[in-house]
Amino acid sequence: MLDNVGYGLKQRGLSRAERHARAYELLELVRLPDVARRKPKELSGGQQQRVALARALVLSPRVLLLDEPLGALDLRVRKELQIELKTIQRDIGITFVYVTHDQEEALAMSDRVAVMHAGRIEQLAPPQRVYDAPATRFVAEFIGETNFIHTRAGTVAVRPERMWVTRTGDGLGAKLLTTMVVGPAVQAVVRLDNGQEVLVREQRSGMGSEVERLAEGERVVVGWSEDEALPLQGGTTHG
Repeated sequence: MLDNVGYGLKQRGLSRAERHARAYELLELVRLPDVARRKPKELSGGQQQRVALARALVLSPRVLLLDEPLGALDLRVRKELQIELKTIQRDIGITFVYVTHDQEEALAMSDRVAVMHAGRIEQLAPPQRVYDAPATRFVAEFIGETNFIHTRAGTVAVRPERMWVTRTGDGLGAKLLTTMVVGPAVQAVVRLDNGQEVLVREQRSGMGSEVERLAEGERVVVGWSEDEALPLQGGTTHG
């Protein structure tokens, strides 16, 4: 594995001892010093990805392109390697250009996110701004989940986690279609009186959320705070 990681250094004319020393440093960086004498076929998928990263970093690039680097891994390994990649990028201080179709991964991994559509950049901004203040309807739909709710005042864009469902109160009348527990959250799909279906996501508490105690088919009210509507540019939606 040392020859594999240090291959680029061989092309630059470094001695075998120099290559191996540098390759071992990079294997330590990616937390795999114990695989130095193994062959690629003896590694797991996650280990292979980390070795590939070490092989790219051994040449000390100023910029590193990672094109869907974690796409073939299972969820648990992918989450672990996301943390490791962030840590490595911070420690070595070079620019990573990270290409992914996974919206959650893009937000988690980036200092700046570029959302592209039809060959052009729709928005370039820090991940928090891309999520909280998407520049266009496409960005709002592509990054995360968004309800575009039709009201008498116009169309309002609201994230599911910024909404709530209750039996009574101010809001839009609706019928509860179904609820689903998704780990620490519960999702509810409701049909508004205008026929539109809306997704609501609430965090669960130790006592359980109110939406968990509602029955399918029950009449409910759907609401959100006015300032929770997404401020899309160009007047597409308004709170």
